[in-house]
Amino acid sequence: MSKCLFRARVGKGVHGRIIRTGYGTGTLELDVDSRLGFGGCRKQKPNEFTPTPVKNEELIVNTLLQMKANGRAESTMEDTNLLLTVLSRTADLSNPEEVKLTIANRNIQNGAKDNYAKAYTNLARANQIQWKRPTYKVTRRIPQIPTRENLMKIISASKKYATIFKVLMETGLMPYELSQVE
Repeated sequence: MSKCLFRARVGKGVHGRIIRTGYGTGTLELDVDSRLGFGGCRKQKPNEFTPTPVKNEELIVNTLLQMKANGRAESTMEDTNLLLTVLSRTADLSNPEEVKLTIANRNIQNGAKDNYAKAYTNLARANQIQWKRPTYKVTRRIPQIPTRENLMKIISASKKYATIFKVLMETGLMPYELSQVE
């Protein structure tokens, strides 16, 4: 049995725990189990990331468990976890005005601010926090599409990934879409 990173209580009699999380590896395991107790389980590696106050941790875990119960995708939960963890380092997540100010003062593009606002909206819904989400105007950039000649140069220079690059070029798939093909 794996050691858990956090335990949290969601709703009446429903408990859960995060078994492991890996931002680069794409893993976030949640168990929802009515037999688990609340508390007592902490981070496995204290130096892995900056600790957040216990209240913020509880709010984040409750949010992730609620998202899991609602059938949200693993990647969505991982992104939400990362964004909320970053927010919790500089703001009290139970105070929506402080969170709104923290997001507004971050030196990032509006698209990223919108992602933080979406993540906090999930947290507010899961934890019954009143929150009026700010709106950010996202400017779309025109993608830079390489010419066929440049693509052929990349394919010929890469021996290991030539087949993958060729498939991407011929089908027009994005790398993420190709990774999902079985």
